[in-house]
Amino acid sequence: MDSARNIDNKTGKGYWVLLRNEGNAVPLAHASIAEFYAGAWSPETYHLVAQKKQAKELFEKEFELYPHLKSKYIRHYLKTLDLNDSHEKSIFIRELDFYANLPTLTEWDYLTGISNFYHLLGEEELSRHYKSEVFRRFPKGSWALQTESLQSLKDAYLTNDFQKIYDIYLDFKKTYVPRIPDEWTRRVLTNRGVQLLTKVAEAYKGPEMPTFWQNEVDSLPAEYRKYAYTTSARLVLRSTSRNLALGELLSRRSVEEHRLRLHDPRIPIERPYLTDSMVQSRRNVDLAEAIEQHAKYLTLLKRHSEALPLLREAAITLTKGSKAAINHSYIQCLIELGMVAKARQEIEAILKRNGKIDPDFIAKYDQVFKSKNSLSDVEHQLREERRITIQNEFINVPFPRDLSLQDYRGNAIALGDLTGKILVIDFWASWCAPCIAGLPGMSDLAKRYKEESDVLFLFVNTSDSNRPKALQLFRRMPQHTLYFDNFSSVASSLDVTGLPTKLVVDKGFNIQYRKIGISSDLNDDVRELSDVIEILKSR
Repeated sequence: MDSARNIDNKTGKGYWVLLRNEGNAVPLAHASIAEFYAGAWSPETYHLVAQKKQAKELFEKEFELYPHLKSKYIRHYLKTLDLNDSHEKSIFIRELDFYANLPTLTEWDYLTGISNFYHLLGEEELSRHYKSEVFRRFPKGSWALQTESLQSLKDAYLTNDFQKIYDIYLDFKKTYVPRIPDEWTRRVLTNRGVQLLTKVAEAYKGPEMPTFWQNEVDSLPAEYRKYAYTTSARLVLRSTSRNLALGELLSRRSVEEHRLRLHDPRIPIERPYLTDSMVQSRRNVDLAEAIEQHAKYLTLLKRHSEALPLLREAAITLTKGSKAAINHSYIQCLIELGMVAKARQEIEAILKRNGKIDPDFIAKYDQVFKSKNSLSDVEHQLREERRITIQNEFINVPFPRDLSLQDYRGNAIALGDLTGKILVIDFWASWCAPCIAGLPGMSDLAKRYKEESDVLFLFVNTSDSNRPKALQLFRRMPQHTLYFDNFSSVASSLDVTGLPTKLVVDKGFNIQYRKIGISSDLNDDVRELSDVIEILKSR
């Protein structure tokens, strides 16, 4: 970082140094860097982009120096090969055969490695064969247990009867808990058990949870207790019965659990590649969201004065005005208590700190404040400043002109023919929960620009072997066209290393914006994309 606090990361490539011993690269020196550049450790977290060509060269150097390490890194090496290049495709086929015949394959090698790679080659019969090998070779393994136990959760979602859901939970616990083979499966099945407990809470009609439920939750590891209370409170709030007394109790316990763990040592689920400050920021947001949920119950119970200091802590202290939904709750609570001047003051303070409040929210309450100086004018000025900040972060990477996609009827679309349009590309998959969570907001944004011929949204299904499921999910958005990225070749060409990934391409065919994953507040993503589109339209 220079004196102006600008990050120098070699235009997204980063800097690295090989570990050496007496002048020779030590084992794993090349491969550990290659693994990162291949996308294994989310390089975008560090404001870097995947470098597949460099990753390929580093892997090959590692294998040349230390051939015995090839089996350890073969899965990540295969991801660096370009299937559109005939030479690299032949290498891919040869190395995939090597991978498939290794003697010590795990169930995850079969499932997320070999089966998926044969799918990328269009070898669906082989892909299905290796996926079935998981169940044949590991009948008591993690994936078999996860798949089998999913039926319990489906059964629980088909009924609202408290006793039936409780019986499903008891049967799940009796059937699966004694069979857990490893720590990963323990985490997955513990999470599934918690999901069942939250359904028990949703169906319960009393003001306090029964002792058995409390005992089950209290016996869970800390991270699961937080999840149990938070999700149970959310389900109760959404239920038709709206048991406010029970929901208030559950949401209060959720806040208590989050506070207790706010500064605890890091836990395995908090990824090792995240810095301590990133982890702390995420914990602050989690606590703020738990507080907001508790405050919703308090306001529904007409206890606004209790909710106000909690909401201020969530909006101002914990998230620094960065979460629009929490800010809205805080401002609404001030207005409900008759503190209109304070509400306006807080809105201006949040906006001046580059915080987030939706324009529609501001327009709604401009009428309440009846002020000479419109809050919308303040918001407009600050929005312009944010637009300048976004424009200064444009990446300006050339977009390849030789790529093509297929629609669901099999018709090809050559992306090179779309020069002169602003392209908004959303890469997603049917197995990716964050992708699916973000689709409704993307659909709304696309509808907003539907009549503008110079803006085109491309919803691209990639790295997905379940095309029927993708089509079924997309039927909820009939006004848009779904495109398929065969063999994930387009995603590979564009260095898409995680899903969802959103790209915005300007009219001159340069990628200006790239976003991997989703924000905790999905409205933030839509708002930022809209700003990017408007900037590019004005050029």
